[in-house]
Amino acid sequence: MKKFKIVSILMVVGFMLSIGCTKQGTNGPVGSSSIKGTVTYVNSDNTTGTAINPLIHVAYNTSSATTNYNETIVGNADGSYSVTGLGVGDYFLSAEYTNAEGFHYTCGGAHVHLGNNTDAVTANFVVQ
Repeated sequence: MKKFKIVSILMVVGFMLSIGCTKQGTNGPVGSSSIKGTVTYVNSDNTTGTAINPLIHVAYNTSSATTNYNETIVGNADGSYSVTGLGVGDYFLSAEYTNAEGFHYTCGGAHVHLGNNTDAVTANFVVQ
């Protein structure tokens, strides 16, 4: 009987700890929202083109420019990208692209706020 009480108490405590450590509505990869867009680049002669397989950097819990990102994804060959599974909150995104000749293009980035767990926000970038 004593073992049963101890096991029961440990199970209840373990359950309470497991549910006490979850937080609903936080940002990061915990929801159903998404951010998508395209990345294009501008050459020094002002011609534009598709940024093939650009890098998209994503920082969670911030609306300000940063150099500390939580996630980096590789965009598609048509310059499009999609960051899915995000929760409510603030994100800062930036993009970069290096062309076949080795020229590197960047942008200042953008703040994106997701207001609910079903938002689908578009953020297009032009890198120079």
